[in-house]
This record gives sequence, C-alpha cells and structure tokens, in this order.
Amino acid sequence: MRIWRGLEQIDTTFLRPCVAVGTFDGVHIGHRLLIRSTIDAAKERGVESIVFTFDHHPLEIIAPERFHGYLATLDQKIREIDKIGCDHLVIAHFDKSLRETSAEQFVTHILLRKLGASAIFVGEDFRFGKNHQGDVRYLTHLQNRYGFETHALPLKLVDGKKVGSSEIRDLLKSGEVRKAREMLGRTYSLEGSVVEGKRLGRTMGFPTANISLAISQILPEDGIYAGRVRWRDGVWKAAVSIGFRPTVNGAERTIEAFLLGFNGNLYGELIEVEFVERLREERRYDNLDALKDQISRDVLETDRIVTLL
Repeated sequence: MRIWRGLEQIDTTFLRPCVAVGTFDGVHIGHRLLIRSTIDAAKERGVESIVFTFDHHPLEIIAPERFHGYLATLDQKIREIDKIGCDHLVIAHFDKSLRETSAEQFVTHILLRKLGASAIFVGEDFRFGKNHQGDVRYLTHLQNRYGFETHALPLKLVDGKKVGSSEIRDLLKSGEVRKAREMLGRTYSLEGSVVEGKRLGRTMGFPTANISLAISQILPEDGIYAGRVRWRDGVWKAAVSIGFRPTVNGAERTIEAFLLGFNGNLYGELIEVEFVERLREERRYDNLDALKDQISRDVLETDRIVTLL
C-alpha cells in the first residue's frame, strides 16, 4: 500500500480508480466491508483501489465541544487499512480550507480531478462538504453530470444494533470492551508512551508501565481489565488499570499495565495496550496488603482469560 500524506504530495495520475471515502475512525467491521468492496470492484475492473481519509476527525475541527476522542491513532488506522490490502491510502489534511469546501467542490476538485475516481464507495449515512451539505442522495445526483458511479453500502449490524464509531465509543465508556471488539473486528487498544510513575506497584511486587496517550483516545470505563501489551515485536499478557487509585488517594486518572513475565525497561517507549475483558470496577482497600492480594487475583484471572482468547 502506498501512503500519500496530503493531497499536495500526490505526484501521479490515477487511471479511473475505485475510491472508498470516509473518516474510518477505528476501522470497524463496517469500514472494513466498505474498503473490501472497493478493492473487489477495482480488481474486477482492472484498476487501482484508493482509500481516502483525513488526518483529523472533522468534528474535532468543526465542533470540538462535540468530539469526545478517537478510537485509533493515525498510525493504528494506517496499519488496519494496510491489512485489508488497498493499493493507495490518501490522508488529506483536514484544515479550514477543507472545512469550507462545498460538497460539489469536494467531489469535482478532489475525488474526480485529483484522484480521477470512476466509482465512489461510501456508507449509506455518509455526509460531506461544508455544513454537511452532501450525502448519498447528492452524490447520486452528481454522478450522471460528471460520469462516475456511486456505491452506498448499508450499515452493518451486530445483534440487531448498528455498527458505528459513536456506538463503539458508548460501549467503551461503559466498559463493554468485549462487545466493542465484536463491532471493531479487533481488540480495542490505546497507544502511548511509558512515563515515570509513583512506583507504588513496584513496592508491592507488581511494577506497572504508566502510559501517556499519543492522542486523545477514548478511555474505557474506569476499572481493571485483562489485556495485552504490544511492544516492538513482542506481546505480553497484561493486567490493566484505569482510574484514580482510591486506595492511595490518587488525584489524577492513570493508565497502568502490569506485564506478566516482563523484565525489561519500557520508559520512553511507545506501546500499545489492548483491552480484552473488564474484570471489575475500581475499589478502595483498607490497606496496601489487601490491595496487593487483589492484584494477585487480577493477574491470575488475566492469565486465564487471555490464554483462552
């Protein structure tokens, strides 16, 4: 997959490709179906496939008060799209200029003139252009005038419920990481750097990696989770805590992971923390010995759950 970071970086002429368009935050199972449909159509026609997306969620720029966080970092999004197998990924910089682009200009100047699209693939609830002027009906209206095809895929359902980024955010905020995984098609994960902490876990025999997020990602509900940590080429089972550490009167929300069987130094390293299953809510214990006993049980349960995954 060739990656184009910015429309101005494109230095080739695409020959009537099939183009999937969307924000693709999280690259959930609905997004994957859309991208695969685009790739399949391109192969049938003997042309290239393009995924067109943005470096920022449009809502973060247009209405930041309504934007509550990402489901994936840009690097995570790139990796997930790459796994699907498209020919090109175009990442447009969402700025004031793009925000003010009308729906018709978005189609004619970007999708047709810049990318040369012969077919445009979107979800049935897709909206685009200044003030969300454009939708599937508008795309269909333009296709005869400009000579392209519109393919709108119906929304994906899981257990009768719509699969969407907003729905997945709500599940995560409720701690329902297993249901979120069904909609994402992968285990939800946070990406960030390991920073210096209070070293309280080390004194109890459970040294944890304290994570500072790379961007504003959605945090699962406070609590203890069975999970995994990915670092470089390695994967470790991990008991993960999100919350304020009430037993020691913590003042700030932290994200901490105890990696089972790990004996290295992670300070300053970029890691990925996956959330497999929620074990319990965060609790206050009478003393550190009681907390240590509970952590021991959490680690054993994490080992059991992740082994069975």
